[in-house]
Amino acid sequence: MQREEMKSFIDTLYETATTDLEKALELYIHDDFFIEEAAELPMAGTYRGKDGLREVFAKTFAAVDSVGLARDFFMAGDDCCASKVVFQLADPDLDPIELLEFFRFKDGKVIEIRPYYFSPGQFQRAAASKARSGSDS
Repeated sequence: MQREEMKSFIDTLYETATTDLEKALELYIHDDFFIEEAAELPMAGTYRGKDGLREVFAKTFAAVDSVGLARDFFMAGDDCCASKVVFQLADPDLDPIELLEFFRFKDGKVIEIRPYYFSPGQFQRAAASKARSGSDS
């Protein structure tokens, strides 16, 4: 894929995943997919396949009160790309959570996502805040 194709692909993946995760999994996620979350995070571990992505999404969004995602810059390589993502949080006293998501492609679909949080502590603080508030959103 060329740079602009990757950018369009990732843009569409994000848009689709927020409204119809099942459609996003079918259209954009490779059967051999995996994602690895850092040990410092509540959703730490390696998740495999489409069920793994469902599970990590559920754990991630259950852990923090995110009111939206924003994306910033985009970089592309031969079979990979990266995009900066910002979790916008419901609690105005918390700074947004910033991360770089690395994507690798195989057979025209995403086979790997590696999120790199700029400050894992920010995610931990947001998760602790949600746990204290008892929020289920």
